[in-house]
Amino acid sequence: MDQEKGMIFDLSLNALFTADKVMVKQFTCPLRKKWEELSWTESEYKRYCSSCEKPVIDITEFQEEQIIALFKVQPDACAYLDFHKTKCNFEFINEKPSRNESTRQSGCKGRNHQNLVVINTARNIEAINRGTQQGYQVLLRSTSPDDAIEQKVTIIQDSEGNYAITGYDFRNNDWNSNPLSTLKSNLNPSPFAGYLVPRNLPKNTRVFIPDIIEHIVSSSWNQGDEWRQKSGEGTWDGLNVILDEIPPTIILG
Repeated sequence: MDQEKGMIFDLSLNALFTADKVMVKQFTCPLRKKWEELSWTESEYKRYCSSCEKPVIDITEFQEEQIIALFKVQPDACAYLDFHKTKCNFEFINEKPSRNESTRQSGCKGRNHQNLVVINTARNIEAINRGTQQGYQVLLRSTSPDDAIEQKVTIIQDSEGNYAITGYDFRNNDWNSNPLSTLKSNLNPSPFAGYLVPRNLPKNTRVFIPDIIEHIVSSSWNQGDEWRQKSGEGTWDGLNVILDEIPPTIILG
């Protein structure tokens, strides 16, 4: 009996197609983040990308109909798919030739591109409890929403009547007649979050934190705007994660 046709994944386009070659989704993440580097949420099938500030859905256990339905309803949704565990049949086509096989990224679970141990972040109580149940040591942190880093913003309307929120420059006069507000860089609706540290991690281990909880300024503008540091490196001292201190970039103008 012939094997039932499944979905098609075009490796050269990084795109997913139905068996009838209708494109379902082209994956275009410029950061190429690993699932292990994304922050935990209330669901084990959804994580959070602190760089894009968007959820990422694990569709590994989805059936073909569910995958198609997801991207039909949410065409811009970010998704993760582990082809080794998927329930769908996949045909792979158009693999890019590699001149040097040794340059291919193999990756290492739980480590970033510099081979540092990844300390992930649990962004709510459900994720914190799940981390505890899975054996992680949880370093609790207050998200301190009142202390969140903020930027000045205004709202503008384009020629088609659509509104958009954007930053503005005091030196330009086009913001004078628009409503003004501030936008806080607070990723968390929960008052608490936590770093998930692997048990028995050796003291003085260098680590990578893809989603920093603390409100650390990475750059600032002398007009009053500040931007937060989203990720960084540090050292596990046996009791705490000590983040490397990096002087913020100051923008004048």
